[in-house]
Amino acid sequence: MRKHIVFDFDGTLVDTTKVIVKVYNELADQYKLKKLSQEEFQNMMNLPLRQKLKALEVSIFKVLRMRRIGQDFKEKYKSYLGTIDFCDGVLEVARQLEDKGYVLSILTSNSELNITYYLNSKQINIFQHISSSKGLMGKDQAIKKYMKEHQLSNQELIYIGDEVRDIQACKRNNVEVIAVSWGIYSRDLLLSEKPNYLIDDPHEIIKII
Repeated sequence: MRKHIVFDFDGTLVDTTKVIVKVYNELADQYKLKKLSQEEFQNMMNLPLRQKLKALEVSIFKVLRMRRIGQDFKEKYKSYLGTIDFCDGVLEVARQLEDKGYVLSILTSNSELNITYYLNSKQINIFQHISSSKGLMGKDQAIKKYMKEHQLSNQELIYIGDEVRDIQACKRNNVEVIAVSWGIYSRDLLLSEKPNYLIDDPHEIIKII
């Protein structure tokens, strides 16, 4: 029986593509990376890792040396929080789920401080727990830690996200995942990872839950 519904933040709850591209391009100057238009960025995100690096004209060794880029990104991102809006229909659906008694949480690679600041600024208090994964590839461990902290079996949690790594992290933990097509990745790419569900409208979450 599902008890906890855990959401990704960027691209799932809130529409952040423009902000992500803007912050990336600001960091591109600092780290000598190739600048990208929004269309180029979204096309790049649907490529395998090696092709991503090729599109950015950067080697994997250079990426591994950029230990501060993730922290720099989160710090710059915070200055744009006031420009971000919830994706259409998602907040309404989340409130319906809370009314039905589910525990709602956010698990994201963004910083807890950024998410908390954003929710407080919007006076939204329906999410009981906010967790941040370590690094871009740490969501599987973060999900495992979340289940342990809340004494949940894998049948008691369902994750909702917009990225390939969300699906992969859930599979490693044998947790159900709802992939959403309104984020940064294409529908076809998400489908190729075989999520439990793939939806195009937030209201489909209610039917699944």
